[in-house]
Amino acid sequence: MLTALPELGLFLTIGLAVAVGGVVKGAFGIGFPAVVMSILPFFVEPALAVTILALPIVVTNLQQLLSYPAWREVVRRFRIAGLSGAITIFIVSQ
Repeated sequence: MLTALPELGLFLTIGLAVAVGGVVKGAFGIGFPAVVMSILPFFVEPALAVTILALPIVVTNLQQLLSYPAWREVVRRFRIAGLSGAITIFIVSQ
């Protein structure tokens, strides 16, 4: 049981860092990755920090997009830029 405590502390620390980033994103609409990536490398490897952030970044950005009433127009207007970015990220990450 005692060996689980350091892992629990790390899990709670990661949760707190993500929560702080969420507060910043909620207040300003930007800054989630910058805030969390400035905190997490103190506790985990940077590559792991990026991996941990992948899903929350996608979820918060989709939520922000879908909360805008004319989100379909935004998607239509920036479809080329979004597709180009997605393809570039896929190629570079390989």
